[in-house]
Amino acid sequence: KVLLYELKYRKSVVPATAAWVQRVAEQYTRPLAMLRLACPSSLQWWCQPAALSLISAALAHDKYVIIDGFLPNAEFEALLDACLRLQGRGQLGRGNRGHGRVEEDSADLLNTGDQPRKWCMWDDNLTYCGDADARAPQIGSIYTRALDKLVGCLKAGVGVVPAVAKRLEHVLFREKVMVACYSAETRGQYFQHVDSGGGAQRLLTVILYLNPGWTVADGGFNRMYHEGWFNTQVKEDILPIANRLLVFWANEDCPHEVTAQLKRDRYAMTVWYAHGPLLLQERLESPKARGELINDFHPLSPLSFMEAVQLSVPPHLAG
Repeated sequence: KVLLYELKYRKSVVPATAAWVQRVAEQYTRPLAMLRLACPSSLQWWCQPAALSLISAALAHDKYVIIDGFLPNAEFEALLDACLRLQGRGQLGRGNRGHGRVEEDSADLLNTGDQPRKWCMWDDNLTYCGDADARAPQIGSIYTRALDKLVGCLKAGVGVVPAVAKRLEHVLFREKVMVACYSAETRGQYFQHVDSGGGAQRLLTVILYLNPGWTVADGGFNRMYHEGWFNTQVKEDILPIANRLLVFWANEDCPHEVTAQLKRDRYAMTVWYAHGPLLLQERLESPKARGELINDFHPLSPLSFMEAVQLSVPPHLAG
């Protein structure tokens, strides 16, 4: 029944228009690339006001932005190596177990038997890495340090569209980095969803793609839809090419899916930035939830954990 649903759903999907894709490229993606080329010696070229203006304008108008060449090549290669080592050591566990949320799957919608090329609703291999994770120390020393700088610049408002700075005002934490591989062997994909379905505190999603030489024939697009969960009008099919950073709002502004991997394994590192007051509201209810707050979240740099907590407390409770 669910496979029949997917077939009907696919039939209703309206492809992205050439006009939309061309406009986004001409208005944001290509100008950002030109700024990067104009600042070859700058390790954080995306923090200059002209870049922040483009990035925030895209987030305000289109709800997502593509930043190519996010990291210097040496730093990108170090992250790719860390990811491949995690995979090679068998440390990316099967995500099709429902991430602990699925107790029964009598229809085997998640291919829990890991049969090659079998249809499933979602299929990924993943692990979560904190900043000090000895398995991949490059994540904390390179990736999250750069992301916190970018998000901090967007919060600061210099050159930033005011509505975007305001929307990010209470972003004070981020989750651990999710390192994921979608396998071609199991035709890995992930049905349409919104990221805040994994927690109301999720406000902004940031994904770095780690796939050198990726082409349209490889599949594995991040298919971005227009606003509203289960919208079938596609904004853009975004290729997960190497050193591409994709930034988008985690709520119903950006329903999206990962289309099936057709030829190659697909790697990515995802971070969710969290709304501090909502996070505290959800995580202070029980000892288990408080433990999750301490173990699974990092403060937005340069804040300490306690500083981020204090800033997240509602004013009427701060005293």
